[in-house]
Amino acid sequence: MEAYEKVLRRIEGDGFTFSGEKLAFGQREIIVVGHICGPYGQKPSLGKVNDIQEMKEECETQTEGVMVLGSM
Repeated sequence: MEAYEKVLRRIEGDGFTFSGEKLAFGQREIIVVGHICGPYGQKPSLGKVNDIQEMKEECETQTEGVMVLGSM
């Protein structure tokens, strides 16, 4: 039996459920809440960085930018 099968059986045996659609084994990186996570740690996803840069262009003051980011 493969190691991931053992993990899945244990999770299932403990009463947990998971979505096969969202489940990903053997991935080098995954995206979690706008961050790319991997063996090196985490970094912001390019989409998140682009969104922040666009907001920066639209905000006139630092306070306005903080208010926008705080509402996300």
